[in-house]
Amino acid sequence: MHEPDNPHGCETEIFPAKVWVLQRTYRRRSSFRKVFEGKESLSDCLCPGRPKSCVNEQIIAFIKKDIDEDTCEILSDTNGLSYGTVHTIITKHLRMKKVCARWIPHLLTVDQKRERVRCATEYLNMFEPHGPKRLSDIVIGNKTLFPFFVIPSKRLNRMWVDGQGDRPVVLRPGFQSRKRMLTVFFNYSGPLVVDILPQGTTMTATYYVLSVLSQVKSAVNEQRPKFSTSTILPLHDNAGPHKARATTQSLRGVRIQVLPHPRLQSRLGTM
Repeated sequence: MHEPDNPHGCETEIFPAKVWVLQRTYRRRSSFRKVFEGKESLSDCLCPGRPKSCVNEQIIAFIKKDIDEDTCEILSDTNGLSYGTVHTIITKHLRMKKVCARWIPHLLTVDQKRERVRCATEYLNMFEPHGPKRLSDIVIGNKTLFPFFVIPSKRLNRMWVDGQGDRPVVLRPGFQSRKRMLTVFFNYSGPLVVDILPQGTTMTATYYVLSVLSQVKSAVNEQRPKFSTSTILPLHDNAGPHKARATTQSLRGVRIQVLPHPRLQSRLGTM
């Protein structure tokens, strides 16, 4: 017996508020009819055509093998997949993410790495719990350049103008923004010496010995009057004034031992 497409047409016109009840009842009757006809499962039958998902172990293996050489667009065209499917395989199945390479100040050679290991081993042997030296004896020196005045940024130059106003102008910082060298020595208790290189002066070994190191010795003697100056352990980089013969002879004359410092080592405070 053929059933009409809308067996509840009359009821929906008379009782419009009960439309959803009648539709749900009709769906249940259709499901029961399928069971009576011999179908034991209420799920949909297999339909011909492309599968819902084309992700399998073989596709995942191909993506994993070529991900380091090809982009997602190339992987999508090569394997006949969409860009979203390739991205899902990479993030969900392979659990990978794209990150930027980390910047480093220098690329060290094998010899430079060995030199750092040697210096680190020497530090550990020197400052072990019952070693000959103490961490409080270390005096670290570092230098930096800073301008004569604070250069305003582009953001500070912005101002409000009306629709017909002209764009303001400002002098671009150029050669007139000269810099001065600042040398700082500090130990476990804080800064000891802050030296500003005079204008028109160059940092030389003579200036470093007579002006900077002399201030360091005076500051250490004032901070630790019961200890000799020879007990301090300076740690500075391998700049020319620091490794000059005049500087080396001056430190040896007062029996000050300089800690070894590997080449191309930045950020002295992290040693």
